[in-house]
Amino acid sequence: HLQRARIAEAELCCQQALTLDDQHSDALHLLGVLCFHAQQPDAAVEWIGRAVQQAPKAEYLLSLAAVLERQGRLEHAQQHYSHALRLKAEDAGLWNHVGNLLWQLGRKDEAAQHLQQALKLDPHYWEAAHNGGMLLLELGRHADAVRCFDVAERLGPNSAALHQMRAVCLSALNRFEEAQ
Repeated sequence: HLQRARIAEAELCCQQALTLDDQHSDALHLLGVLCFHAQQPDAAVEWIGRAVQQAPKAEYLLSLAAVLERQGRLEHAQQHYSHALRLKAEDAGLWNHVGNLLWQLGRKDEAAQHLQQALKLDPHYWEAAHNGGMLLLELGRHADAVRCFDVAERLGPNSAALHQMRAVCLSALNRFEEAQ
């Protein structure tokens, strides 16, 4: 109940700010985020979209992409995530997320590049190493996959599945002694 009251209060503040300046990008963005939390994704897209038009900040683009992704509008989400990536090129988590989204869209070569960039930016990023290895295995790029699996093995919990995927790659490369 208290949270709903705070959301209503925040919404009222945004509305007041917009009466003073109907192009106030922070108020537009916050209204969109509030709509998203209130399970009103169409309204969220509208408000955040207006904020992006006023000021294409990475934060706004990420919010819009997240709402679109939640709606299953993956192509549109990917476009906004990619725009945000151009503004936050050093964000390994964002590279990983976009890579996973591209993988879902069947754009596997692009996805692999994004996952490898995430790992390049953060060599201790277990998820990027693991996902990169799985995707590269799927693409038949076994040597690259082994490198990713080696990183994942060093960083994260040892799992039978990880060892098995690594062994599959090593066998495909005729490196049978290492695969055992």
